[in-house]
Amino acid sequence: RFTYDFQRGLSSYSRCPITGKLKLMHFCASGCDAGWKGYDCRERDCTVRNGDCGAEMKCVESLVNNTMYTECACPTGTVRNNFNLCEVFRENLALHKPAFLSSVNGANEAKYLTDGIYYDFKFAQINDKKSNWMAVDLQMSYCIGYVIVYNRFSETDSIMHQLDNFVVRLNGTFDTSADYDIRKKVNLCGRWPSEALNGVNQMKVVCENFTLISKFVIVQEADKNFIGSMGVVELEVYSVGTLPVTSSIPKPKKMNLLSTDYVGCYQFIEAVKTKDVGSISECSSFCKEETTRYISLKGGKECNCNDRLGLAVPSSYCNTSCSNNDACGGKIYYSIYDDRYAEAIKMPRPIYTFDAYQKCIFLCMELNYPLFWVKLLL
Repeated sequence: RFTYDFQRGLSSYSRCPITGKLKLMHFCASGCDAGWKGYDCRERDCTVRNGDCGAEMKCVESLVNNTMYTECACPTGTVRNNFNLCEVFRENLALHKPAFLSSVNGANEAKYLTDGIYYDFKFAQINDKKSNWMAVDLQMSYCIGYVIVYNRFSETDSIMHQLDNFVVRLNGTFDTSADYDIRKKVNLCGRWPSEALNGVNQMKVVCENFTLISKFVIVQEADKNFIGSMGVVELEVYSVGTLPVTSSIPKPKKMNLLSTDYVGCYQFIEAVKTKDVGSISECSSFCKEETTRYISLKGGKECNCNDRLGLAVPSSYCNTSCSNNDACGGKIYYSIYDDRYAEAIKMPRPIYTFDAYQKCIFLCMELNYPLFWVKLLL
């Protein structure tokens, strides 16, 4: 997740057919596995079995500086991670942020909790049963969507199981010198529901309440498992896609125009009409005669009328305001507003549970959809 896989020209490994015997070879004498070619079978062959890229990705060829490269490309709007899977790019809010421990076990310091390295033997570890916590200061306030914890590489089952059913907690403030039981002083995000996983396996905890505004994320051992020696190699934190709550970044405002709703922050658009404006309402009026669905604002003044959206990015990237303090994109990013949605669909206000609303919006954000809808079944 921390280092995305970009084209390097050749595979790190030769793809020779397995014959049942292991031996050193200078080249693959019996040819290459399907989808590979070259003297040492390290080049992808897009003409055979999609270059061994699988069903989700597509083998593509690119000519760069008179050199032909082949690679497995993920669908538009996604990137390939270290697990060779395609995912929507999301910003890890905890990366390189200040980390704290209730105590330190030997050389296993807090800095390893957010250093961006999850595949080595350096990890953060505590050594106390009373307070028993690890925490990261995000330095800004967010609505947290989910948290990913990576266990240490464990030589024994007893070490691995120290994180069984671990708990993730949130709060706007936190005493980073706390040597007391903090459980009743912070909010609950959620719990890992089973036995801990070893090594580089992700343990993902989705928060139960997406509306909690939090600056600190805290990890603790399970309430009934306060051993006081848990070790974590890396902690990742992801927002639900809302703007950070800070006075330095303007929030998107609900305008008097009932047909204009904030969609999100995007990197690319396809505009059919452009003009400099001073507010969302001025942009909406400018695009009124067009048949386009969205209005997009960039750099605090550039208004665009468009139908198609590009790549969604965290809303914190759209941190520039118009002259009236409306949220109007960023230096290269666009604040997108749906200018036709309310007019196109006229129906009574739906009745829903807040739990259903939360789960729906989070799922749609994960899949990179700009809009979501909750259907009431009677």
